[in-house]
Amino acid sequence: MRNFHLPGRSPAYSTSAMAATSSLPATQAALPVLQTGGNAADAAVAASAVLCVAEPHMTGIGGDCFALVGTPDGEVRGLNGSGRAAAAADAAWLAASGLKAIDGDSVHSVTVPGAVDAWDRLLEAHGTMTLADVLQPAIALAEAGCPVADRTAGDWAKQVERLARDEGARAHLLPGGRAPQAGDVMRYPALAKTLRAIARRGRDGFYAGEVADDIIATLAAGGSLLTHDDLAATAADCRVCHPGADLPEDLAFEHATKTVQCGLCAQNCRIEEGERGLCRARINVDGELKSLVYGRPITVHVDPIEKKPFYNFLPGSAAFSMATSGCPLHCKFCQNWEISQSRPEDYRSDIITPRQVAQAAVAR
Repeated sequence: MRNFHLPGRSPAYSTSAMAATSSLPATQAALPVLQTGGNAADAAVAASAVLCVAEPHMTGIGGDCFALVGTPDGEVRGLNGSGRAAAAADAAWLAASGLKAIDGDSVHSVTVPGAVDAWDRLLEAHGTMTLADVLQPAIALAEAGCPVADRTAGDWAKQVERLARDEGARAHLLPGGRAPQAGDVMRYPALAKTLRAIARRGRDGFYAGEVADDIIATLAAGGSLLTHDDLAATAADCRVCHPGADLPEDLAFEHATKTVQCGLCAQNCRIEEGERGLCRARINVDGELKSLVYGRPITVHVDPIEKKPFYNFLPGSAAFSMATSGCPLHCKFCQNWEISQSRPEDYRSDIITPRQVAQAAVAR
């Protein structure tokens, strides 16, 4: 039973339908789909489309889509709807371009959006509804407007300078030249128009015709190599997942070096064979990163008022998620004391340990 003296949520149970998303409007879109005869694939696409409206900084039809699909016989298939680079962006072009790196804001970092094709393939293979059916909640929300959630508003405000550099972003995402505040109602008529085109024509409403023309023209103005053929050719692929099995030959690869880049935290360490990264949460074993912290009990957190360590934290919170990955981080309450799930001996001397935290608290 949950301790009601601590913040958190109780488990949820249902006999008819259940959906979990990061946004209330998306969950509200998914549940009626399930309650009126749709299945999980139908509800997932409906929710994903609404997230494009409710959380445009996280999800969008200009992005990608991934899904794990479990069937009654126990088989699990992985749907890869990631975007591909332009066909013309081959090794010869890259060598001749003189590019040493591709910045995140570079036009060359833009790949073919794979989300819409993945939605279409997911519904065709596993759904019971059409794109026209499941996109209606997102279309209605984009036209009528969606309140901006607190977290979304906070993230949005951090990107104003970056968004202001792009004409389209300024027009659609910075009303009055500023980021919307929490509770503001944002309307997206252009997105609603595009979703209507997809609902009417299927994937061709996005990868061909007026929408595709606009995508290619905008990117070409910045020097992109993407063409109409690249858009038309995009196709999500789906494979049966075999946990623990060897990769298919066409996916297998050899490690050119035993040094592996770790993206677990912002340190982005390059970890040598047998070594650990700065956050001490991964070890390089024969060119493969292995976890060192999952499953360990949480060690210490310091009460910001009493200045005493206690041994619990908030499961499900963002800070807890980071702590369970072994990354050192600051307490979300006092923004001062560091917490971690890793053992003190896992840390190097230049990073404060839970034991040092406790000792400092007692000293104060």
